[in-house]
Order: sequence, then structure tokens, then C-alpha cells
Amino acid sequence: MRPSEYAIKCLEAFKYVPLWYVTLEGLANATRVMCQDDAKESLALTQETEGGLALHPTLLVVASKHAKYDHNLAFSNFLYAKCNFLIQIEHAKWPPTIVDSFNWFFYNLENHVLRQQAE
Repeated sequence: MRPSEYAIKCLEAFKYVPLWYVTLEGLANATRVMCQDDAKESLALTQETEGGLALHPTLLVVASKHAKYDHNLAFSNFLYAKCNFLIQIEHAKWPPTIVDSFNWFFYNLENHVLRQQAE
């Protein structure tokens, strides 16, 4: 399964994307939306950086109404999402140093002392 077109385009533009988009729920939602004929054909009017207007497929510019904030994810969903997130930012051609920084960040979250005490 792959994330929504919206999430992929945001990652390619180095923009924030909630981790929900790369959880099982988010991936299933993206698959379900891609199977809907009306979702493939609908267009949205967007403003270009030069000041003009353009029509783009809605799938590229509209966030999912089902998306959850990162802090609302269960830890098991976070663990699943972090692996997919790292893969997706590599596919989006993020610099290796940034990918490594995220990997180190997630490692430290997963192995933090406070988390060990909670168990």
C-alpha cells in the first residue's frame, strides 16, 4: 500500500505530513479513496505562486478528513508509521542527513528512559 497522493506531494515538497498518513489506517484510507471514481475525476482550484489560478486533481491538494494528529496516535501506530515515514522520505529524495536525523530522533523516542519506566 502507498500513502495518499496528498501525502506524497507534501513530502516531495519537504512539508509536514501527519504520521497518520503512513499508518495502516491512513494507507487503507488512501487505497479506498483511490478506488472511488469520483475522487479521481474531481478538481480543485488552487492559487499558484506567481499569483495565477490552476486546476489540480483534488487528491493532490486536499488533506484527508480522517487524518489524526501525531500526538493522538497510539504508540503501536506510531511505531508502524515511523518505519513507513522513513521509507517515504527516502522515496521523496530527502537528503540522507535529514533521513538519518529522523531515524535517530525516532530511535531516541522509542528508547527513552521515561518509556522504559512506564512498562
